[in-house]
Amino acid sequence: MSGRGRKILYVTTTAICLIAAVSACVLMAYSAYRESGKLLHTIFSFLLFVGVWILVSPCVLIHECGHLFFGLCTRLKPVSVCVGRLRIEGRKVRFAFSSAAGKTEFVPRGDRNVRGRLMAASLGGATFNFIFGIVFSALFFVLPESPVLLFFALFAPLHLFEGICAILPAELNSGRTDGELFRVLKGNAPEAQIFVNVLTVQGILFSDTFDEVNEKLLLDTPVVREDDSAFLSLLHLRWQYFMWKNDTERAKETLFRLEALKDYLDEGAAAQVACDAVFMRRIADGICDENFYVPAPAKGTCSALRAELASNRGDREEYKKRAAAERAAGIRALESTFFERFIQNF
Repeated sequence: MSGRGRKILYVTTTAICLIAAVSACVLMAYSAYRESGKLLHTIFSFLLFVGVWILVSPCVLIHECGHLFFGLCTRLKPVSVCVGRLRIEGRKVRFAFSSAAGKTEFVPRGDRNVRGRLMAASLGGATFNFIFGIVFSALFFVLPESPVLLFFALFAPLHLFEGICAILPAELNSGRTDGELFRVLKGNAPEAQIFVNVLTVQGILFSDTFDEVNEKLLLDTPVVREDDSAFLSLLHLRWQYFMWKNDTERAKETLFRLEALKDYLDEGAAAQVACDAVFMRRIADGICDENFYVPAPAKGTCSALRAELASNRGDREEYKKRAAAERAAGIRALESTFFERFIQNF
């Protein structure tokens, strides 16, 4: 089936499942009322359920916990977790826009069987949703009625709905579903090969530098669509790699190609690429853009601080301090290289 066909099937199926899930919630509340005869208790549980569903998205939260659990079990290191606008990166918690309801990002520990480990982690979210949905559905029919049980049981149909939405293969505006990612990885499609290569390199950079990266992982890759998210990440890694190797000309060519594709990037990544381009123009062409101002989504990043220094603003000590705080040893080493080779001369 074509990508468009899978998307149509996805929209149709999920719409039917959503109607079924909401109907099941209403029927469960009505059944609880018939059994207990306590209208106020039932209404309170139902209204609390609706409020929590809207404000907290517990089904999405459980889904991302499933990805985290399976990822940790398969030796994948979590980088960030998003639930709605809440984004957790290490010990930092902030609010950021995301086109997806939830998202968990990993890098592998080691470079063995990365594809298989990613396939397992991709199914973790739906697995947790199905477990919670089935367990609370069973408890609702087995245990005596109570407001607390009703509150948790009302989420059961929505957990099942979330799991079905996740495992159906489709590529949406917000990205691939878990089922689509599993399908692409299982078939080892060109997109999957680039995705695995990108994560493998990022995993290496968490403990080593670009000196330990096999060049083939970045340069010997299949041809894919330019708007593919993994390809865009690959371009950014290539730019960093060429800068590490002091190949300024190829770095410039790669970064400006990425800048031309920034409409395909999310808001934060696009802002950092704009900053990197200002820095690159100063390095490669000697152009100092003193009118450049850092886009809000990039503020505080090393990319933004480099751009400010390249625009004859900013603080070298602040940049060195921020660079030292980077998570990955390889990225930290790269930032040090940027300073030693280029920024100290600004």
